[in-house]
Amino acid sequence: KCNYMLFQSKGAADFYFKEKKGKYEIIPNPCLLPPMCCKQKKKGLIKIVSTSRLAEEKNLDILLAAFRRCKACEQAELFLYGEGNKEEELKRQTYKLDLDKRVHFQGKVDNVFKQIKDADIFVLVSSNEGMPNGLIEAMALGIPCITTNCMTNNTNSLVKNEINGVIVRKRNIDELTKAIDRLAFDKKFADEISKKAKKIREDLSEKHVNKRIYDFYRKILRNLEES
Repeated sequence: KCNYMLFQSKGAADFYFKEKKGKYEIIPNPCLLPPMCCKQKKKGLIKIVSTSRLAEEKNLDILLAAFRRCKACEQAELFLYGEGNKEEELKRQTYKLDLDKRVHFQGKVDNVFKQIKDADIFVLVSSNEGMPNGLIEAMALGIPCITTNCMTNNTNSLVKNEINGVIVRKRNIDELTKAIDRLAFDKKFADEISKKAKKIREDLSEKHVNKRIYDFYRKILRNLEES
């Protein structure tokens, strides 16, 4: 019954207006990283990070299983940022997989981008997301990202597979394992992903997104005045 709708992604718009046309606008969340934050290359261990609630739909059990299988595991450490009702279960899985010295539960932290800016790989393997700010931040920092088609309607409007990130199927341990190893050991591929991912800073700049929202409101008011 709305006159207008505002969506974060095309997938969400298609979900509601697949078979009929509606008056709507698609405007994603802005990238709000401070200008001083930029990717810093880290020597030594491969740092893999994930930022999300420790909840069932985030599929962190799959991430732990894939991390244990991948060749990079011997040279890597996995940092999980967030809290949730699956924390104790995930910790038990970590000990069972003999990963307690390589997996670090960091809890909820302020300014998480400061904690992940030196990461080599970012992983988001959630089943459902609206507009994942953690993925936006990681891409803006130039961290090579692995993700699923986790946005509404099984889409991912932020990532183009093997262009500015890597997309794997949901809860697919084999694909996730291969993706981690590829980004860990194929430096040329990882650097290309990193370079193109950072373009999101311009595409989703706060100034650009704010203008689109402002223009959307002006259009609504103009149409009301004309009706």
